[in-house]
Amino acid sequence: MRFFPLFVSIGFIFISSCGSDNESINSLETGNSEEGSAFLASDSSALKPNLNKEWISPDSIVPIPKEQLAGLTGFKKDSLLMRIKFQEEVNAMNRVFKNSDFNAFVKFMHPAIVKKQGKSSLIANLKEDRKRHPMNFKSIVSGPLLDVADVIDEKGNSSGWYCLLPHQTTIVQDGQDMRADGYLVGYSPDMEKCYFVDITRIPDEKVFYLMPDLKYIYERLPKRDLIP
Repeated sequence: MRFFPLFVSIGFIFISSCGSDNESINSLETGNSEEGSAFLASDSSALKPNLNKEWISPDSIVPIPKEQLAGLTGFKKDSLLMRIKFQEEVNAMNRVFKNSDFNAFVKFMHPAIVKKQGKSSLIANLKEDRKRHPMNFKSIVSGPLLDVADVIDEKGNSSGWYCLLPHQTTIVQDGQDMRADGYLVGYSPDMEKCYFVDITRIPDEKVFYLMPDLKYIYERLPKRDLIP
């Protein structure tokens, strides 16, 4: 559907121009790492958001209350912090996209995509597309997080946090709601900055080319509506 957010197609333009379809995508086991490899510290079950109505605003998922951090230490605390951070940041990204603030929106795009396409060019394309195809958004909702994981290198250092979350865009067209569903991958290199890639229409091998560490978390990404 044409109304699906433009950052889907922008991500695909970059990723489809990189890598080879013949690249092998290997599944790496978690746990003890071998020399030259990395391993995964993952929390996909603890402290997931409760999807009662009090956790849901009209157009976003409300982050887990920070009061739940009390008493937590180490990885449990960091993983909850990142659940909160990713949800806050994706909510902010959706708001600026909905409001056509594309100067702010590109700050949430993966740096490799911005570098490849050029920041000024991306902003200009986004503005032109919104002008040519105005959208009456009802809501843009991303979340709750399905997984959050920290990939650790062979020296014991974090190479970045990742998350996977469902993404839903609803617009009103001719008096009717029209909805598109997909998935986002979130990436944070430092537990502060967060970037998001809409992988809904991007083949797994292209996603893994952009974010190689994601292979430590998923052998295959969720089934979705790919571009032929």
